[in-house]
This record gives sequence, C-alpha cells and structure tokens, in this order.
Amino acid sequence: MDLVDFIAENLPSTYSFKTTRELSFVFDKDVDNIVLKVQQGNRYLKGVIMPVTILISTKDTTNAMSVWNEWVVSVSDKDVLEGTSNYYMIFQTPTVTQVFDEVSNNYYSTITIYGTIVETDGLYDISKITIDGVK
Repeated sequence: MDLVDFIAENLPSTYSFKTTRELSFVFDKDVDNIVLKVQQGNRYLKGVIMPVTILISTKDTTNAMSVWNEWVVSVSDKDVLEGTSNYYMIFQTPTVTQVFDEVSNNYYSTITIYGTIVETDGLYDISKITIDGVK
C-alpha cells in the first residue's frame, strides 16, 4: 500500500494540498504541505507494525483541523484489503503543535497526527471459513 496515495485519495477534493514522503519533500507555499514519516516497524509472526507520523504545514489552521479531524474518523479503526495484504490503521486526534499563523501571513502552523499501521498477510487473518453451513 502506498500510504501517500491512500492519504490523498481519502481527503476531500476541495482541500488544496500536496502530499509527499519525508525524503522527497519540497515546500509549496500555495497549498497545505503534507509530509508522511514512516518509522521503522517491528516484525511479528503475523505481520509488521509500523508507526507513522503525518505533518501538515498550513496557513489556515481552522480549516485544516476540520479536514483532518474528519479524515482521522473516516480511516481509523478500519481494515483495508489490498491484494493479499490486510492493513489495519489507527490514528490519533490531530494536534496543532506549532501555531504561527496568528503572528503573520508569512508563518505556517504545523498539525501533527500520530498513527499505527498493522500490515498482515491476508491468509493469517482467516480464522474461520464457512461454506454452505460447514465450517
């Protein structure tokens, strides 16, 4: 799963943003900049647990918080099946970690969202199969 694409696909089309990974980030002053940081995960018997951080740089904190609060509710605690892999995602409530937009029009606020993604092979997730009433 490409998490950058997943984020972009689940944001409203009216929201003006640019999404990128941490190492390929190039600031764009005309839109909200979304930077995805995927930390080193831990491998377990049934999959990988990956901590992620989403950083949003914005001039309009109120609007961005509204968009991201809705985004977190719509994608958290959900399973996404892609191919044979299953992704379970949970994200915390967005937090304004730097508030500068009230100082001047040249400053940006930063919104931070912490999350965890559990990636498992879909076969491991099968605990019961019922075919025509036979388990």
